[in-house]
Amino acid sequence: MHIHEYQAKDLFKKNNIKVPNFIVVSNADKTAQACEKLGGSVWVVKAQVHAGGRGKGGGVIVCKEIQEAVTASKKLLGSNLITPQTDSNGQPINEVIIEAGQDIAKELYLGLLVDRGSERITVLASTEGGMDIEQVASETPEKIIKKKIDPLGKITHEDCNEISIKLGLDASLHSQFAQSLMGLFTIFTEHDASLIEINPLIISGDNQIMALDGKIDFDNLKNMNYYDAKRELVKVFGIGNKVADCILLFSLDKLEAFPLDRWMLRVLQKYYSKKFEPSSKTITDKTYEEIHQKVVEHFGKYAGYSQQFLFKMERELNNKKWL
Repeated sequence: MHIHEYQAKDLFKKNNIKVPNFIVVSNADKTAQACEKLGGSVWVVKAQVHAGGRGKGGGVIVCKEIQEAVTASKKLLGSNLITPQTDSNGQPINEVIIEAGQDIAKELYLGLLVDRGSERITVLASTEGGMDIEQVASETPEKIIKKKIDPLGKITHEDCNEISIKLGLDASLHSQFAQSLMGLFTIFTEHDASLIEINPLIISGDNQIMALDGKIDFDNLKNMNYYDAKRELVKVFGIGNKVADCILLFSLDKLEAFPLDRWMLRVLQKYYSKKFEPSSKTITDKTYEEIHQKVVEHFGKYAGYSQQFLFKMERELNNKKWL
């Protein structure tokens, strides 16, 4: 299971990993306001899809004027992004992030994964940040630094400094690098991740180490039942009930998932009268769970199919584009 870049960055921030300031936008009309709030003179508009190679597909646009950022948001939102990692249909862009541009002095790669053979967590680092790391590993494997860590132990400052030195980082950056790597290790172990990548991890012109992009995969959720998987998902900073149900339905094939919002609730009430009347005016966590339980009791274990049918049918009846 993948999460979006902005969700990964929220986790990074929570674990003392520096990231650029950014604002998530789902309506292009909010772009100018976001740029003004961020300040500066350069902004990057980045499509939020579960696929790598966004830059090659035109999903990352650098803008030097606010109107350029507005145009970029309008171009991306509501379209499908085709990258080297998607099929010919691409993936729909429902959100973009507007990110403050950075003065990049150097790009690195930093990642963690589980080495199944040694049953160890492996740190991967490289000076070849911003590149396709699989291509780097294939063509110049000597540029990949590997360090195995006991999953029952913790990564130490000595481990971090060893990697810093191999990357050729100045001693003044060792502390920042250690903070970033130890934060990644905490996320990896506490959330039972299978892969974390920062590509690139940049050193800015004023010597700040910062995660410019982020990818996190959670494979363990595939083997859980719907309810256990959802409990784990909502522990992730920035993921609520609806987003969790979207991930469970569309990424993990948990068909009991039924993503709910005000619009979907009105559709249910339109066709099923008061059967799904909420107990409060706002959709609280408690209300969401109450309605979801009624939905599963009514539609059965394939409730997710019903959600997609109702969603598509109602949008077409209202002449809205099906995403």
